[in-house]
Amino acid sequence: MQIQHYLRRREFLKLSAAFASTMSIAALSGYLQPQTTIKRRPPNDELDDFIQTKMQTAHLPGLAACIVRNNQIVWTKGYGWANIQEQTPITPDTLFMLASVSKTVTAVALMQLYDDGLFDLDNDINAYLPFSVRNPNHPDTPITPHMLLTHTSSINDNWDILDTLYVTGDSPISLANFCAGYVTSGGTYYDSNNNFHNQAPGTLYSYSNVGAALCGFLAESLSGLSFEQHCQQRLFTPLGMNETSWHLAGLNVDNLATPYAYANGGYTPYAHYGYPD
Repeated sequence: MQIQHYLRRREFLKLSAAFASTMSIAALSGYLQPQTTIKRRPPNDELDDFIQTKMQTAHLPGLAACIVRNNQIVWTKGYGWANIQEQTPITPDTLFMLASVSKTVTAVALMQLYDDGLFDLDNDINAYLPFSVRNPNHPDTPITPHMLLTHTSSINDNWDILDTLYVTGDSPISLANFCAGYVTSGGTYYDSNNNFHNQAPGTLYSYSNVGAALCGFLAESLSGLSFEQHCQQRLFTPLGMNETSWHLAGLNVDNLATPYAYANGGYTPYAHYGYPD
């Protein structure tokens, strides 16, 4: 079957809920217990049956599972296929694409810089960015880091724009150029009617992928490093997450599970994807 190269991002974000991270379970063990080898014990038949039944119900082509006890991984196993067409099985070392679980990493990366004393959660983000961000409906109301982190910034996900930025492979658009182009008047992706809510910043909860991306760029601006470099230096390397990256270029894609969509009794493969936010 030929791999498809495009899927509307909203649809893929729903489908990708089964994929946890570009970090393998073996890499996770480095965080949980750096000096301890993973113990792979024979699985309990009841647990094995439970996982495989849930996979069938949820139409998951494959997954990797583990049991953590006393801060150690005591059991791991791969189920199903990393690539159905090539009959590549999932193993505990298989890498997976991530979706919005990445926002927890973004928040931690930004809050490390808060712990460093580099910004105030309730200050105007314009004090830290090389461009100005204002909701055009409320130009006198500042947007704060706290609002970005809590999805109350009033920045709206304009899917008519975001869907067009989904690409095969890594996005050629930098985080800086995307953020500036989306939230500044006259920017490449700016839409005063649809990029912001009518409600004032701080008054409405509305889940925002773009707001999370701006958190990442805020960390980039404060640290003086690219967001990738900041996360590698302050998070991934210290935690032993040696097979984790924000970009496909930083991974062994041969060990990366293929994303699939299930419909009409079959699985359609999609290429490894990227987008600027």
